[in-house]
Amino acid sequence: MHAYAVDAQPLQEVDVRLEHFRRFRNQRLDALSTELARGKRERGERRGDGPSGGGRPPTKSEEDT
Repeated sequence: MHAYAVDAQPLQEVDVRLEHFRRFRNQRLDALSTELARGKRERGERRGDGPSGGGRPPTKSEEDT
């Protein structure tokens, strides 16, 4: 029977170094999520689906009729 042991210290050091990149990635993903939600909300409002129900502004030819 063979007994093996793993020295976790080097992996913990890597984990500490990677934490900076995890925070950076999470901030970027949060910002992307916010922008996607904003775009979805704006598209919905232009179609008249949004909370204001306003739809798109009339074109020049629609104003004349």
